Amino acid sequence: DTGGASLSSSPSSPLKKHSDLTLRKVRRHVLQLAQHWKNANSNIQYRLNL
Repeated sequence: DTGGASLSSSPSSPLKKHSDLTLRKVRRHVLQLAQHWKNANSNIQYRLNL
């Protein structure tokens, strides 16, 4: 039983690590995009005010 459990858990752990890494990358990318659009919007509003 323990052997089967270790066998089933061993392939899933690198997968989980990989997915966590991908999620972190995606999250950082989304944050950068959001920051970029925030800056772009403020620039547009600034130009409109002028």
